[in-house]
Amino acid sequence: MEIVAHSQHETGNHLYSSYVMTSGPGIKWTVVAPYLSEFEHPVQTCPHPNFDKEFVKNWVVKHGVGVAVIGLLVDNATEAYNLATGVGLEGTDWAKGRTPPTEVKAEKGSMVVSEIFIYGETILRFVQYKDGYDGIFLPGYKSFKDPAPFDYGIKRMDHVVGNVWELEPVINNLKKWLGFHVFAFFTKEEIQTEYTSLNSTVMANNYDTVLMPINEPAKKKRESQITEFLKANNGPGVQHIALFTHDIIATIEKMVAVQQYGGFELIPTPAAYYNDPEIVKIMNEHLTPPVIEAVKKFGILVDKDVEGVLLQIFTKPLFDRPTLFVEIIQRICKGEIVDKAGCGGFGKGNFRALFESIERMQAERDMLLEDN
Repeated sequence: MEIVAHSQHETGNHLYSSYVMTSGPGIKWTVVAPYLSEFEHPVQTCPHPNFDKEFVKNWVVKHGVGVAVIGLLVDNATEAYNLATGVGLEGTDWAKGRTPPTEVKAEKGSMVVSEIFIYGETILRFVQYKDGYDGIFLPGYKSFKDPAPFDYGIKRMDHVVGNVWELEPVINNLKKWLGFHVFAFFTKEEIQTEYTSLNSTVMANNYDTVLMPINEPAKKKRESQITEFLKANNGPGVQHIALFTHDIIATIEKMVAVQQYGGFELIPTPAAYYNDPEIVKIMNEHLTPPVIEAVKKFGILVDKDVEGVLLQIFTKPLFDRPTLFVEIIQRICKGEIVDKAGCGGFGKGNFRALFESIERMQAERDMLLEDN
């Protein structure tokens, strides 16, 4: 990714340091760290109306490094906020608002921002551009020239996955607050190994351009990766982000080339996975011999549904807690490389292989515990 914008001391922001990274128009990935109170600047004016220094510090202490905010570009951030929080509507169980609709002026145009809590302390931010706003991120961020940008072919976010203790209330909330619908679902009978299991439902907006799978742990012999996440994260949160590429082989080749410098590790896939008759059939029917060779070399998982083929690979958790990780994904829809939402599925056929790999990592940490 390439750093394209920043907000910190040099830009007049003395509350926190932040960088915005992109990889094409479909991704804006922002990292934020508040300045320590010991180095408090006399100027404490916040450049952004929704930033709360103490909230961020407490969030990091409680959850570790992770995803605090998911942003959605909307036509009307005020209307989206009012519908989600039930302003002027009857009934209860509406979303808890964090930031009411707030307009921030810029040199050209303005931005309206509003926020709700979507599950746990994870924030959903509604963003609206007004009057020709063309800033690179939030007003107040300044352009940044990255001295060494990287381009690994990542085009957009395919989906963002959340882990929660109870699935049904969250699904009902997403329907009521956002008008989302069920795009796909998987039961514990479909997603299980000898030791662990889960339930999962994929939620989507009307256009299926926003996909948000939600997982809950299901009881079995051992505590699943979902339970471990919820304990390590001190509650619900974003488990992983799937990044879409048109060429997963080229993307992974570039990632592996710099893996020695640290920052991530890929989850290894056992060689026996590629001897599974169903996997062999998918590869032989839909992939060329050179691609099959590369898939095996890098440990990429394959799956299919009626619309196409899915290629995917996962990193290990990125930071010190067994929480946030990244998925790299390619969808080949009926023989064409296109951006069709959910084409090829969500790796249902790979759940067992993936879970067994994660269970081995849990066992290495002595964390594959009995599910009491």
